[in-house]
Amino acid sequence: MTDTQSSVGLALGVQADEDPGASHTDPIELLVVDDEKDVEVLFRLRFRKELRDHQLNLRFECDPRAALALIQQDEDIDVLVTDLNMPDMHGLELIEQVSRLRHSLKIIVLTAYGDLANIRAAMMQGAFDFQVKPLEVEDLRATIKRAAELVRTLRAGREAARKAQELDRHSRFVEEVFGRYVSADVRTHLLSSPEGFRKSERRVLTAMSADVRGFTALADLVTPEQALAALNGYLETASDVIFRHNGTINEIMGDGLLVFFGAPVPDERSAEHAVAAAIELQLAMSELNAASRSRGLPELTIGVGVHTGEALVGTIGSRHRQKYTAIGRSINLVSRIEAQTYGGQILVSEATRQAAGDKLRTSARLELQLKGLAQPVSVYEVTGLGGAYGLRLPPPADELADLVPARTVRIALISNARVGEEQEVELLATSASAFRIRSAANLSPGDEIRLRDGGTERTAKISYAHESHSPEYVAVYTSVLRSADRVRLPD
Repeated sequence: MTDTQSSVGLALGVQADEDPGASHTDPIELLVVDDEKDVEVLFRLRFRKELRDHQLNLRFECDPRAALALIQQDEDIDVLVTDLNMPDMHGLELIEQVSRLRHSLKIIVLTAYGDLANIRAAMMQGAFDFQVKPLEVEDLRATIKRAAELVRTLRAGREAARKAQELDRHSRFVEEVFGRYVSADVRTHLLSSPEGFRKSERRVLTAMSADVRGFTALADLVTPEQALAALNGYLETASDVIFRHNGTINEIMGDGLLVFFGAPVPDERSAEHAVAAAIELQLAMSELNAASRSRGLPELTIGVGVHTGEALVGTIGSRHRQKYTAIGRSINLVSRIEAQTYGGQILVSEATRQAAGDKLRTSARLELQLKGLAQPVSVYEVTGLGGAYGLRLPPPADELADLVPARTVRIALISNARVGEEQEVELLATSASAFRIRSAANLSPGDEIRLRDGGTERTAKISYAHESHSPEYVAVYTSVLRSADRVRLPD
């Protein structure tokens, strides 16, 4: 006996094989249509036990048109029992109209003995069975039971098919919207979760912005194939690191990445997960650049900014293309923080520092005057993440060595992917990773420049102005070509 058969049997007072203490489904919904009011009295009398025990709900209509309107409004009716010979609407017409609704209910017709023509017509129009007056109650009870079993089996099948279709749509939606932008674990979670991520909501998350330093200028010095191969290698490594910490890639903008942690899957530790991903990504660059050197590809350095705050997350787009994204001031701010970093550096906001807690290791606190903001923003340079993470960035490998005498070099400001006019400056000190210059130009921390020293050309970012000599600036190299050594280029 199936679960459906068992529950229907219990609803009609039939003993099931299962535990008699087990609960059953909702009572059978029965609608009786007959122009004789006495028929309602008969049904209520013969089925009084089922009605009393709430195993059966009985509704009665003398008017077939009123019954049709009721069926149109209520798809939960299981069984319709109807007379055929009625003055306002013949039972055959009622059956025809009900059949057009394509509801799951089954129809049992009541007719006089020997009315074979009407019985045949009713069965041809989809009636489930017939009963001859005067009614044999036990036979009618068994017929109602069989009809209800079939109805609920059909409904269960249709519901299963509906859920399967909905699951398929849900799976395709997750794949189309999230695709390669989240980890396999996150996709699995989304497939098994309610579809809340379809709706926009405000949520506190941690955003991370990472950008390859000096890639625009570097791309002009190597072949397009070399530049693309180096960039793809970096993005492959970055994706692995981000997915390991359940981050969501919001944008891949050329050589830049915008990622957030804490959506679509909530994450109370989004700040430390974002910082961990940032550190692991910086550490991975050494291995990535070693592989690039062996393949004759340019080496890359990245700067990373991290900020924790509220953002609006949700799915945007059209029926042709949809995307799960985060927007708001927090997303704009993290990009501006990242723009102030140099290669190998991670800067986090005050909000991220507090959210990450005592595990976070930082060195200096900086006050940045960011574009579009009236007040300076406090940021911290990350050196590591303690606790179970045990992550630490290596300290600078060398110190600046003064040049005696200083020599003249040329720099050009890079702005909006355009290289400006060159100007002469004095190169005062240098190392493998940084240098110090004296310049009459008004430079600011975060400015990207191209340095030409004889036949050597590299990109760098202004780190800070020298404290004791205002025209002096310290800059950090942000690109190398094929090795850590400078490469001679034709003038």
